Amino acid sequence: MDVVSMLQELGFTEYEAKVYCALVRFPGSTGYETGGHSKVPRARVYEILESLQEKGMVYSQTVDGRQLYYPQPHGTMLSQLKDRLTGLADSLHVALDRMASDNPEPQFLVFRKRDQVFSRVRQMCRQAKSKLLVSGWPEDLIALGPELKAAQDRGVDVYVLCFGEAELPVGRAFYHSVTGLQYLQVSVIGRWLLLVEDVQDCLIVQVSGPEHTTGLLSKSPLVSFIVAQWIYHDITTLVYAKEFSRGTGSNLSPEKQALLQAILEWKPGDPGGFVELPEDAPGVWQIFEQIRKRLNSNPALAGEIGGLFEFRISGEDGGVFHIDLRAGQIIVEEGHAHAPGLVLELSAHDFRAMALGVLPLPALYTPGRIRVKGDIALAGRIRQLLHS
Repeated sequence: MDVVSMLQELGFTEYEAKVYCALVRFPGSTGYETGGHSKVPRARVYEILESLQEKGMVYSQTVDGRQLYYPQPHGTMLSQLKDRLTGLADSLHVALDRMASDNPEPQFLVFRKRDQVFSRVRQMCRQAKSKLLVSGWPEDLIALGPELKAAQDRGVDVYVLCFGEAELPVGRAFYHSVTGLQYLQVSVIGRWLLLVEDVQDCLIVQVSGPEHTTGLLSKSPLVSFIVAQWIYHDITTLVYAKEFSRGTGSNLSPEKQALLQAILEWKPGDPGGFVELPEDAPGVWQIFEQIRKRLNSNPALAGEIGGLFEFRISGEDGGVFHIDLRAGQIIVEEGHAHAPGLVLELSAHDFRAMALGVLPLPALYTPGRIRVKGDIALAGRIRQLLHS
């Protein structure tokens, strides 16, 4: 892109860009001379010079009775433009947020052009703050090498699963051997590229040929969770398979165990790992009171859920509580239960967030942050217990 075109991208008209460039090359020119240097029709050049003066891009001086024109130094001009555009972009962001407040972005978006798909892939690499999980084939991963390395260099944990041989500029790259059948499958249905950004958004890409690329962007926490788990389990299986082939799989080294655990581990302070609760959010005991009232008003629901639940809640406002819905009972009390069917251990903050329906997804990944013991079937009823 030439200089005139780039200035047009910044808001100059074609003639304004040509006149400004002419003055950069020939400062102190008259209007007549500027018309010749810029190839702008002389009938228009004075109009353009006046417009640029009003915008602060050009100034003039009278020397020996001649009106001479000078460009604003390009460093100053670009700095002013940058400040103005940044301010405009910030204001526009706020205005568009207000417009979109009642119409949130859909959870799923489909892109059908390769340029659009890979533009979004690169954007997600640039936006990642803590973790990037990527799975794909050498053709695409090599092309994304600079973005993956840039993310790693700024402190993002980047994990890449590559199907086939490649030299990728990241430290945590895992290479999966490919069978003839897999190559045949890819040649028929296309290759895939999966990317999960901060375990929040994910992009699922199918590349069937140079002109046939489809990307599904998901903002659904459930889909991101599933894709992240798929990549994690594939890497884990690959690591164990290689260790077993060496005869050491039953005794995986602590370093490799830590590496696998870190793929989905969420560190304190990572984006999305903690949510601010509303000031009027109910406390722990208030939540149990709300549960008791809701169940008493709907005994059929209590009977449908059933079971004996114990909640061990740590931190300020915490304590031990149990809910007994066995045999038609509706008991919500403080204290330990006798032989509970399910025990849930978590912090008061995470319990309150879960009750409000805003528990951050990373809470489900971080080892030890939430502990669940007992009947798995009862664990599947927690949402119904808290939100019905």
